[in-house]
Amino acid sequence: MPPLRLQRRMWAGGHLRFHGPARVGERLQRRSQVVAIEPKSEDMVLVRVDHSIHGERGLIAEERQDIVYLPIPERFTPPRKRPVFSNPILTQHHRMSEALLFRFSALTFNGHRIHYDVGYAHHVEAYPALVVHGPLQAMLLMQAACESRGTPPVEFSFRAVHPAFVTGALEVRAEEDEDGVLHLCSGQDGHQCMQATAIWQGVL
Repeated sequence: MPPLRLQRRMWAGGHLRFHGPARVGERLQRRSQVVAIEPKSEDMVLVRVDHSIHGERGLIAEERQDIVYLPIPERFTPPRKRPVFSNPILTQHHRMSEALLFRFSALTFNGHRIHYDVGYAHHVEAYPALVVHGPLQAMLLMQAACESRGTPPVEFSFRAVHPAFVTGALEVRAEEDEDGVLHLCSGQDGHQCMQATAIWQGVL
């Protein structure tokens, strides 16, 4: 990642496209490239990273990661709250815990201390509690999408709109539009934390 003076690093969103399954025992290769460094303002920089995963028979998946860099504030000021879907076709509840966040950090080799060091999260980065990983929320949204249709989507995109914290349960909701696209969100206390869209083969 590029050396930036801004110290707060956040997972802003991403997009995945799946071309085929990976098989157990198959040798995989990942290619990663920083494709853009976009200053949005004096105190905000967006970094885009592209990944491609190739198997023994060719391309399996493509992923774009959007990472945003910001200054660390003196106090936590939450972004504008957006209400969760009011008429969902699917609703799930997931209990957040310090152990879950620590294990997910270990599983994904994520050393960011806002997810497991409450003293650092509170006193250094001014968060009110440990922060739930963006990729953990995206994983739960993807699982909900797969369960709703019984098959994985071919495209999945997500965007963080409000931090989620370990102090509350995480709710997942989904609604379907007239084109068959599934829109999902994670939420806490009635407001959205992450938005996602899942598209299946033949839709649109």
